[in-house]
Amino acid sequence: MEHSQGKLAITYDADNKCLAPLVHIGYAKAGSTSIQSVFGDPNSGFACDRSLCLHKPGEVKNTRIVRYLAHTHDFEFDPEHLRFITMEELGWAQSAGRMPVISYELLAGSWLYGSHNCKLIADRIKSVWPEARILMIYREQKSMINSAYRHYIKKGGTRSFDQLLNPKGTGHTRGPGFSLRHFKYDQLLTYYHKIFGIDKVLALPLELLREDTSGFFGKIFEFAGVEPEHNYQLPMPHEKIGIDAYTARYKRYVNPILAKDYVNGYSVWCTPYTQALGWLFIKVVQILGTERKRTSAAMKLENEITRAVAGYYGESNRNLESLTNIKLDKYGYDLQKS
Repeated sequence: MEHSQGKLAITYDADNKCLAPLVHIGYAKAGSTSIQSVFGDPNSGFACDRSLCLHKPGEVKNTRIVRYLAHTHDFEFDPEHLRFITMEELGWAQSAGRMPVISYELLAGSWLYGSHNCKLIADRIKSVWPEARILMIYREQKSMINSAYRHYIKKGGTRSFDQLLNPKGTGHTRGPGFSLRHFKYDQLLTYYHKIFGIDKVLALPLELLREDTSGFFGKIFEFAGVEPEHNYQLPMPHEKIGIDAYTARYKRYVNPILAKDYVNGYSVWCTPYTQALGWLFIKVVQILGTERKRTSAAMKLENEITRAVAGYYGESNRNLESLTNIKLDKYGYDLQKS
């Protein structure tokens, strides 16, 4: 059934016990901060979790909802409990006349762990909100991988790109790890089409946001059935990686003494003393980083990624193009046969 108030029609299940939200699943590194800034705008027509965790201005995180959805152990996950949490956090959307939205870029899976749980999360979303609408944002693979790798180094990673792609040593296959397969967007999109239906899923390229911001969000508003009070244009808030390829080349060596983070196993070598030394080293590196050195490092990383993915995504991108009816060649996507 539908509850109408003003310009907006909000859909609930037949028993009026479960919201039918817009679920933005990602991908990570594909404009999530910009998109979440719109979802968090009270003039957008969307309703977000009231217990927002504002890590950055305008960025929304559905803390209780997505924590339970994405991180609860299989044997402890209860769809009914998550429906209850959702009504507690987003049930107010009904009286406010807004579309409830759940946004978390890792619902498409974490690239660092090969998106090993992306199908599991999709099935959970279907079991909890069977009438939900799904929003997927993707990005040209070489650009995506470049951004993801530099973010990995910023967070504390220690491996070169080749080492991340081809880990050496014993036992490395025992757990999920980085995989180029994560960026075959057509596979996840096809599965969401299968379980929700084509009409309930919208997939857009990040490049469209940069090319036509108003048109990009216009498609999302139309898909969600909301009418915002104003248009959204560039510049939009966006996450700054804050590290270039040149700095990343050196930072990975000192990351174990700079920070304790999940990507470096919460390094035991990090102390206030080692941090001071490590950041002094990074400062010297940045001072010595001429424009020529930075350009050279950027080109080297781009070439490494280009060689690694050569021909790998051609078939996937052709499938993606047919699934979305969006021409991808003008955005630089590889459509060549392998």
